[in-house]
Amino acid sequence: TQFYPGLSAPDEAAHFDRIRRYAREWKDHPRIRGAVAPHAVYTTNPGLLRRCRALADELGFRFGLHLSETVGETQACLAAHGLRPPEYCRSLGILRDDTTLFHMVDADDADLDVVASCGCAIVHNPASNMKLASGVAPIAKMLARGISVSIGTDGPASNNAQNLFRDMHLASLLQKVERRDPLQLPAQTALDLATRGGAAALHEPDIGSLEPGKRADFIALDLTEPNLQPVHNIVSNIVYAATGMENRLTVVDGRVLYQDGEFKTLDYPRLRHEMRGIRDWAGR
Repeated sequence: TQFYPGLSAPDEAAHFDRIRRYAREWKDHPRIRGAVAPHAVYTTNPGLLRRCRALADELGFRFGLHLSETVGETQACLAAHGLRPPEYCRSLGILRDDTTLFHMVDADDADLDVVASCGCAIVHNPASNMKLASGVAPIAKMLARGISVSIGTDGPASNNAQNLFRDMHLASLLQKVERRDPLQLPAQTALDLATRGGAAALHEPDIGSLEPGKRADFIALDLTEPNLQPVHNIVSNIVYAATGMENRLTVVDGRVLYQDGEFKTLDYPRLRHEMRGIRDWAGR
């Protein structure tokens, strides 16, 4: 944001230097990719947004920001700049095909046309939008325009569970009730948004599905769990009945990270202890 000092840095220059340092430290990592993500149009200014875009270009990072999350955001942008948020961002030259936009709830047809023409991806955050009463994103209109849409959780302040299984479920049901149509966003589409759509939102073409030549990123669920009985349609069970607690295996880039209750690459008790320390610090 444009508000300094903050927890991340005392000023913009120090913040940008920190991002450049991250870029140097992680540039050779096979999986970690960087992104420059200014928060939103209402917590920044035109100059800062352009400088963030330039920093992303300098470092070869992706770019993203929260956009059109609420009616209030749109109204404020119109009052300050005479443009709705997507057109305002396009006028600054910051929307490209490496850009991911979070929310896009208060989006009319013209807004979606801007996003589609710039090649941006969108992350839909149904639990956050419901908890904050932001509204319902027009997912069907996005998909009809060929926009890549993913499902996300947003932050823990607006989605306490951080559970993508729950958000797949909510995404599907929310579209049905908003459109009063039980055929809206079927289970297969919801699963595709969470997998293939997630890869598109990350701008990573080598993940998102199990195909020859792609990275081996997958999980395995125990379909014998009581809440998954009976198994008539696995995809429907995953979206409408699974909780994530049925997971028995997590593999990232061919490496087993979790299996049958055991975390293979981290000390979970120590991590819990560290998190309690952070909680206590934040609560002071």
